[in-house]
Amino acid sequence: MSAFLCDETHIQQLAAFKDHGKNNWLTFEEQPKNMAHLDALVLANENIVSIQARYSDGMGYSEQELKDYVTDCQKSVRFDNRLTLGDVAGMLHCYEYQACETNGFEKSEAKKLCNEIRYEIVKCSRTASGPKESYDGSNEALWEYTPSVMADREKTKERIKKEFFDSKKNSFSN
Repeated sequence: MSAFLCDETHIQQLAAFKDHGKNNWLTFEEQPKNMAHLDALVLANENIVSIQARYSDGMGYSEQELKDYVTDCQKSVRFDNRLTLGDVAGMLHCYEYQACETNGFEKSEAKKLCNEIRYEIVKCSRTASGPKESYDGSNEALWEYTPSVMADREKTKERIKKEFFDSKKNSFSN
């Protein structure tokens, strides 16, 4: 089994999603009682501990790089409402896969947070809040969230939309 550090934005999105239902999808600064900063800290640290447990050299990350990673994970972010519940579930699965390399993961604070995120996914799927439709017309959930992945999805969405309208245009002209 291999493991990697989830992208900082991946951690940010999981932390932001956890409280989105309670706080109406606001940014970290707009949520004075929000625990998203602390949640991101816990998730990032557990991912680091897992990497260090899996790889004796910690994948070559310096102490400063890891500190910067944790700091970046805690930066403010607005939940990306292009994500579907399936995407968040896929991202959560990815995170847990990357963070489970220690013997204590199942009883860790990070695992508790993962369970809370899972609960929010279920709660949102049963209510009117939360993302509903597939973002790019597919049924594939995300594995890892990065800005480049989302940019690629945006291009795919635009291509699908163009193909759809072109096909409708052609059907009307026949």
